[in-house]
Amino acid sequence: MMVYIGFVLILTQGGIVRRIAPKLGEKRTAFIGLLFVSIGLAVLAPASTVTMLYVGLGIMALGSGLCSPTLTALVSLYSDKKDQGKALGAFRSIGSLGRAIAPIIAGYVFWRLGSDILYWAGAIIVFASSILALQLPKSVSPQK
Repeated sequence: MMVYIGFVLILTQGGIVRRIAPKLGEKRTAFIGLLFVSIGLAVLAPASTVTMLYVGLGIMALGSGLCSPTLTALVSLYSDKKDQGKALGAFRSIGSLGRAIAPIIAGYVFWRLGSDILYWAGAIIVFASSILALQLPKSVSPQK
C-alpha cells in the first residue's frame, strides 16, 4: 500500500505538477489537489473492498501530490522577498506540528467514533480548506 501511494506521489510530483502548475497557476493547482484529497477521503470512508481502498488512496495521493508542492510555492510567492525564509520555515513547522498532533487526534476519533466518521470529518475539513484556497488573491507575481 505504501509503495502504491509513493508511486502515485512520484508520478504526480515528478510529472504532473511541473506541467500543469505553470498552465493553471499554483492557486488553482492547490485547489484541485485539496479537492482530490477531500474526494479520496470521502471514497475511503465507506470503503469495504480492497479495490475501493486503492481507488480512495490513489485519489488522495494524487491530490496530495498536487497540493503539497503548490502550497509551498504559494507561501513563497505570497511572502515578501526578505521574509520568504521565515514564512517557509513557519509553514514547514506548522506542517510538522500537524503531522505530530493529527495522528493522536485521529486515533482518538477512530477508536471512539469509527473510521467512517474519521474519514468523513477529514473530507469535510479538507474540502473547507479547498474553499479557503479559492479566497486567496488572484494574482501573484514571482519574486526575483
